[in-house]
Amino acid sequence: MIVMKSPAEALKRANFAFDVAFTSALTRANQTLELILSEMNCTKIPVHQAWRLNERHYGGLTGFNKRQMAEVYGEEQVQIWRRSFDVPPPRITCLNPYYNAIKTNSKFRKIPTNDFPDAETLKSTMTRVIPYWEDSIVPEIRQGKRVLIVAHGTSLRGLVKHIESQHRASHRRDSGCSIHSPHDEQIPHDKVHYS
Repeated sequence: MIVMKSPAEALKRANFAFDVAFTSALTRANQTLELILSEMNCTKIPVHQAWRLNERHYGGLTGFNKRQMAEVYGEEQVQIWRRSFDVPPPRITCLNPYYNAIKTNSKFRKIPTNDFPDAETLKSTMTRVIPYWEDSIVPEIRQGKRVLIVAHGTSLRGLVKHIESQHRASHRRDSGCSIHSPHDEQIPHDKVHYS
């Protein structure tokens, strides 16, 4: 829990306050959000969970660590899958030991079958994150609300790429990195701040 406390302490020291929070449907993000809100004494704000903020689905690589993936596919190929914009990993199949646990998880029942991925790239992750950002989060910002988003590396990477309107997917955010943006209607990339 030491890693998760750091963002809460940094936000608290910087006197941040939030009116609403958004997080994914995954346990790790929810636990992190709970810790941050508790540490900041703002547990009563509305919290919206959305599967569209979930981490990228690594498909057939699910359940394997980097070393195991490199042994099977080679280090270079694993890095291509992990860092490219639109090269997908192998799709998850029923042969993967995590297949049934993922496909039958109650957290994902509301996801339309056609929207539930078998593998994702940064590009396809952005395809599901950006509409949620535009339809659910941006309206809160435009109302002047102070928004906290606690999600995952790839979903946040895609969101930052979108916000900054960059053409290259070169951002990698460390755990606990916060992005500050004014309540600007367009939220231009030169108004986004990192800490």
